Amino acid sequence: MSCPLCGTRPIIVKVQDREQLTITVPIGGNLLQAVERETIRQVLARSGGNITRAARELGIFRQSLVRKMQKLAIASRPVVG
Repeated sequence: MSCPLCGTRPIIVKVQDREQLTITVPIGGNLLQAVERETIRQVLARSGGNITRAARELGIFRQSLVRKMQKLAIASRPVVG
């Protein structure tokens, strides 16, 4: 069900028997990019920002993860402030 006030819809994703992700996607937004972005952010958070460990957990090469992060504008460590 979409939110008429904020123009978003919640998507619930379960990834390989792990925790369930709830991702908010703008209506008309790219669902695949939203899922990739949120999954990468959560795996990076679990790995303490370590890209090599995050890539290993995701089952992709480190350089592939770096390219995806650049494409999706994801910082390896959360910006404080």
